Order: sequence, then structure tokens, then C-alpha cells
Amino acid sequence: MNTRRSIWRISKGEYFVIALVCAVLCFLLYPAIEWRLRNGPPGEVIPTVPPNEARRLVHPSGLSIVRPKNWEKNHHWSAHDPTLRIWPRRYPPGGRMPSVITVQKWPAPEPPDVTGFTPLQFQSYPACERMQVYRNNNSTKNSLYEMYVDRNGEWWMISFGLAGEQMTELPPEIRQYIDTVRLP
Repeated sequence: MNTRRSIWRISKGEYFVIALVCAVLCFLLYPAIEWRLRNGPPGEVIPTVPPNEARRLVHPSGLSIVRPKNWEKNHHWSAHDPTLRIWPRRYPPGGRMPSVITVQKWPAPEPPDVTGFTPLQFQSYPACERMQVYRNNNSTKNSLYEMYVDRNGEWWMISFGLAGEQMTELPPEIRQYIDTVRLP
């Protein structure tokens, strides 16, 4: 007669504890897993993949840009406010955008002050650009690229912001995406 108890015999109480631990883990991990499955992986702060015309984002006004893979777009569009804003998908969602590209019509009736900007041509239109580093309220250094395009007296602003980084030049990968902008 074998009186030795099997080491694999588990009591009902132990099954309950194991089930409870599994349920708590599923409850805690489900939002993270579900978000990634629904939305995909996070985007790169500075994309390494060149622009793909199949990812062109078109505003109702006709304004468009090719957005990098795994970048989000603003969802509140108005034909009267031609603005496109794209940024890398973040995980977890919410919080500060690590980088953002914005294209918008200059809202003021007078032209922007472009003192200290470098003149250039953007898609055969006169433009000017600058790259600057500034500190925000919590003393974090951020980089901001601004370009103003004069399209027959109608001004457009194209910008790239990068949080927590000090850049004195626009990254060439971002320039590739900015060059895909089509003004209406």
C-alpha cells in the first residue's frame, strides 16, 4: 500500500488561489494587450522608413501629406480650417506627443514675422525656415522647426516639434515627409 501523497495533487483551495491570480493578471494586462491589438505598434519618433504614397492623408480642403507608418492624425477636421496634424502612435495612449508635424493655413490676415528665418523655395513658392531650441514650463529643452510658405499671398505654416531633444537641423527623414505636403 502506497501511503505517499502525490506532489501533483492540488486541493480546491489551491485551485481557487491559482484561478484568482490568473483572473487578476488578465484584468491588469488586458487593456495593454487589447490596445496594441486594436491600434498596432507605436510609431517611431523620427521615422526611418521613406514616405509611401499609399499612406497619403487628404484633408477635405485638398491639403495633404504622406504620414509615416504607425503615426496618428487629428480627427477633428473642418473644411473651413485646413489643418493637418500627425504624430507617432504612443504607448500607453495619451500624454505628451514626442514629435508632431503640423501643416496649417496661417490664421492671421497679416503675414507672419519671419525675421531671422532662412529664405528658400518650397515647391516653387517663396518660403523661409528656422530651427530653434526652447525651454518649456518644466525646463525641458525642445526643438521646433518652422517653415512659412507664401503661396500667392496666402501664407502656410509647416512645423515639426520634437519634445525633450535639442536639434539644430531638421532631420532628413522628416524633410522627406514635409516635402510630400500638397497645398490646396
